[in-house]
Amino acid sequence: LMNAGGVIVSHVLRFYGIGEAELEVRVQHILDEQTNPTVAPLTSDGEVTLRITAKADTEHEAYLLIEEKKREILALVGEYHYGVNDDSLASKLVDMLLENKLTIAAAESLTAGLFQSELAEIPGVSSVLVGGVVTYTEQAKTERLGISAHVINQYGVVSSECASEMALKVREKFGTNIGVGLTGVAGPGNHDGEPAGTVWVGISIADNPPLTYRLQLSGSRNTNRLRAVKFTFSYLMRELVKLGYKK
Repeated sequence: LMNAGGVIVSHVLRFYGIGEAELEVRVQHILDEQTNPTVAPLTSDGEVTLRITAKADTEHEAYLLIEEKKREILALVGEYHYGVNDDSLASKLVDMLLENKLTIAAAESLTAGLFQSELAEIPGVSSVLVGGVVTYTEQAKTERLGISAHVINQYGVVSSECASEMALKVREKFGTNIGVGLTGVAGPGNHDGEPAGTVWVGISIADNPPLTYRLQLSGSRNTNRLRAVKFTFSYLMRELVKLGYKK
């Protein structure tokens, strides 16, 4: 964008897994002291973005100002940063899976295929997304995935144990490097003794023991479903980095 005194350039940093209020607290002094570049927080669908805008005589000078401010911000909240500008959690995960030649399958209960649908919007996903199953009922979980009735009877379908089994079984069934299991209560009512918004995410990566994460979401039914999917993308990318896969 041209103006009388040179150029104005904007760059968006994308974050997930941290609320807008907490992010603002952590970077408060940057927001308080801003002159050029300016830093503006924005939020939507559980994601937080910081837009850095710099004015300079040339585009190159503006980018140098942005890079300096970006380093300052990421030193404070870098662990929640996943992308820039038009990136999405889904696109970054697909990039990572392609880069590391990894395949993925998903077993979905409350999300009912949304995890796979969000991934399927990204070009090139057919090289990494092998398939998956929607196992909404207890019967589907035992018959289609082979989850033992013992696990369901003892722990319930909304449990760490069930999510872990879902991830492991779907990975084995589809012969993929990664299996994901999503189970929970989208809302509005309770289910299986658990309140609305309770979600268990299971992740099985290669020969590593399955991992589970508990979410307690507070949005509407469909907001909870979408946020559960986004959290799963975020958790999976972090785990892959921890295991030494290329970002």
